[in-house]
Amino acid sequence: MPAIGSTCRITRQIRTAIIKPRLKSSSLSDQLTAQLTARIADGALAPGARLPTEQELSAEFGVSRNVVREAISRLKSEGLVETRQGAGGFVAQSKLGVPFRIDPESMHSDDATREILELRLAVESEAAAFAAERADRRQLKAIRDALDAVNAAFARGGDGLNEDLLFHRAIARAAHNSKYVGFTEFLERYVRHQIELTGGMLARAARMDTTHAEHEKIYKAIAARDADAARSLAREHFRKGLERIARSRSR
Repeated sequence: MPAIGSTCRITRQIRTAIIKPRLKSSSLSDQLTAQLTARIADGALAPGARLPTEQELSAEFGVSRNVVREAISRLKSEGLVETRQGAGGFVAQSKLGVPFRIDPESMHSDDATREILELRLAVESEAAAFAAERADRRQLKAIRDALDAVNAAFARGGDGLNEDLLFHRAIARAAHNSKYVGFTEFLERYVRHQIELTGGMLARAARMDTTHAEHEKIYKAIAARDADAARSLAREHFRKGLERIARSRSR
């Protein structure tokens, strides 16, 4: 039977082999932050508990101490961790600051992509309804400008993805609810994977006429102050995305 020290070294090597080949260095801090946040949320790191040292975390997760420092800095900025001079980092006494997170590794799952699109359906459909009720003239113009930018991108032969995100973000801002804006921007980082799953740029270009018509209807409902129509049309827009995901699975 191998010694305990040998077993620990083997475990660390396995963890390193799992993390490093599959993640770019820029996302190691994301993964470490997510894992430490999960430990805080489930009580494995209790309020007031001292965090492992940089050296211990570096060895456990097979990452550099710079990655550890960046992860701890993020946890501190989110109110989950507090540092004490000469004593290190400690879990904050309150869990009110525990943020909502999506494990980046879960995005390799079709189910996770479907779940995120369903989140967008729920949140952004209501944002469209509130935008119809609350948007001022400047915000209506911002939605129109973003929609025109999507159409211009399509006309240039592009996929219009960045412009599409701006269109949905403009609607969220017109809802006059900062939480809608924050959540919409949070989910944006996962949209590119959804596009890849449903056929990538070529498939997106092939359906640009349909996308253009859907966007136009949503905008017109918002501009007409018809909250029910805006909600319904936005829901239909995202439901079609869910249908495309279902079709991609059956191929």
